[in-house]
Order: sequence, then C-alpha cells, then structure tokens
Amino acid sequence: MTKVNALFMAAAAGLVAMLFAAPATAAFVAYDDPIAFAAGLGGATPLVEDYEGLALGSLIPTGSTVDGITYDTFPAGTAGLVGRSFNRIGNQSLELQRDSVGSFFFPGDSFSVTFGAPMFAVGIYFNVVNDNTLAPYLFINTPVGTATGGGIGDAPDVSTLFFVGLISDTSFTTATFGATAGSPSGYNVDNLTRAAVPEPATLALLSIGLAGLAASRRRRLN
Repeated sequence: MTKVNALFMAAAAGLVAMLFAAPATAAFVAYDDPIAFAAGLGGATPLVEDYEGLALGSLIPTGSTVDGITYDTFPAGTAGLVGRSFNRIGNQSLELQRDSVGSFFFPGDSFSVTFGAPMFAVGIYFNVVNDNTLAPYLFINTPVGTATGGGIGDAPDVSTLFFVGLISDTSFTTATFGATAGSPSGYNVDNLTRAAVPEPATLALLSIGLAGLAASRRRRLN
C-alpha cells in the first residue's frame, strides 16, 4: 500500500469512526423507489431474503434466526409463514400463520428483526391494496430513522408491491416493518434487503453522497 493510499484509508477510517460514534447527527435518506435505493448503495452488495430457499409452509416462530436475521417479534398469537397465498415476487413470500392458517399481516400489524451484523441500508416490498387518498402508511422504523411508502403519490413498483427503503451514514442492527392501523388492507412482504457496513473507503464515499442528497432535500423544502 502506498503512503497516499495509507493516508486516505486512515482518513476514511477516522471518518467512519466519527460517523458511527454520533447517531444523534445521523443522516439518512428514505426511498420508495427500488432503483434509486440500489443506486444509493454505492456499489455495496446487498443481501436479499426472498424466502425462496425455505420450505413452502415452513414457520418462523418469534425468536427464530433464519439466514442471519432474527425475527424478534410478530403480532401476538402468530408466527411467520413462508407461503404463496398472496401476490409476491417469485414463488414465495413472508405471510403470517393465524389459527393454523395462512393470512395477511393486518392493518396496524408489524414485525421486528435483528440483523447478525451492523447494516447501513434496509429495504422491503409490501404487497398491499394502495389508496392514493391516504398519507403514507407503510413503514420501516430503525434507530437511525423511519422510511414510509404507500398512499398519496406512490405507485406499485412490482405488480401490487410497494418498496420502502432507507440508507444511513450510521449503522443499525434492528428494524421494524409494518403498516399503520389506517392502512387500506392487510399485507405480506417479500425481498427483505439489507446491506452491511462497507469498507471505510466505500463508506466515506457513501456518506459524501448522503450528505449531498440531504442538502439537496433541504434546499427543495426551503
């Protein structure tokens, strides 16, 4: 490694330490467009839980860890269910088991997960009947911020599925996915996507891009 590269990596590492030490000043960008979300990853390779590798009809009880994701909470009396009862991407998606049968998550339901490593990005598709008269009602909530989708101004990204995503300059290990109680229908989810904290140089470039996006957003709002 040359001296210049070594200095750059040291500076980038310092920036990473500074970014991840100050969650109160975290910058994040919310997405309702999967193409923009993919571009915002800055070359990082995402991990996608598409539920295709799991047996059809298999259950994911609360507390289970599957493919590096621990499902901490589901609505009371339910378990995650790998099914194909509803519209989805591919052959299978995540539904719920209610009273021994498959079902939607109901309006107001949510589920929470813990990732096996720090993440800087997370996204998911909700299959839901949209109502363009409502305020956004689909959400991902993380310790660094909340992203929303569905409702006014949002159109399906794949068939009847709506994407919601978030990219942050501060790492997180937990996320909650859900729909508000005023949602127009129940939902199932697919392609839970996350990206682990990248190498320092990549993260430095990512944080510069996030800062630019945040500044651009502030200018539009002012």
